[in-house]
Amino acid sequence: MLLQRLVNNDSASAAEDLRKSIAAGDKTASKREVSTKRKIVKTHQMSEKEVEKREKEPMRTFFKHQFETPSLPRSFAAIRRGFRLSKRMSTLRNMTFRHALVISLIFIGAACFGADANKSSPEDFIRSLYRFHQPGKDTPDWFGDKRTLSKYFDKELTALFIKDAECQKREQGVCNLDFDPIYDAQDFEKETTNVQIAAVAGQPDLFKVTFTNLETRMLVYRLTNTPGGWRISDIKYPEEPSLKEILSHDIK
Repeated sequence: MLLQRLVNNDSASAAEDLRKSIAAGDKTASKREVSTKRKIVKTHQMSEKEVEKREKEPMRTFFKHQFETPSLPRSFAAIRRGFRLSKRMSTLRNMTFRHALVISLIFIGAACFGADANKSSPEDFIRSLYRFHQPGKDTPDWFGDKRTLSKYFDKELTALFIKDAECQKREQGVCNLDFDPIYDAQDFEKETTNVQIAAVAGQPDLFKVTFTNLETRMLVYRLTNTPGGWRISDIKYPEEPSLKEILSHDIK
């Protein structure tokens, strides 16, 4: 009967029959038979559990593939990390190259601009001075401003102008300079006309400047070509010492 129940896949009933048989003291069953029956029931129960486990395994595998991220092989993961690093380095190199290119273009543009400024002729430089400085139109006093002075005069004349300006502030009056050095005058009209500039023959650093403001005057400019462009190193007046001589006088 026990074997019949196992054949019918009724392990629970088979186990119960075995228990009753043992409890009733079934003498016809030897110890070996009892042991064999127990093994058969246990094996059959394990087979049922194994079948149940195998039935559930496909579902577990499905959920694992759906909700778990499969781990990549180490070699492939290393290759992917290397590819990402290479991509980042490439992006960084491109950014660095673009920045360097922009900076280079800025410096090249500045250099070209400076070169064009330095190539301006002495005549253009002097004309720009008279366009800028027009005392008849209430031009601000810039003969004490070092930054503005250095755009038109060399370092030595700029220092002499600053020294005279400091003296005027200290003394609250006139020191060495008591006239406008660009016009050689103390009174002006609003308009300056007939500005003419000519190089002195045989002396490439000297230029005669003629203009009309109240009256026609003629001055001689001495220019120096510096790394920053043309600069005035002295101005000679018809009836007076030169600008450098006047500013170089001792100041009390």
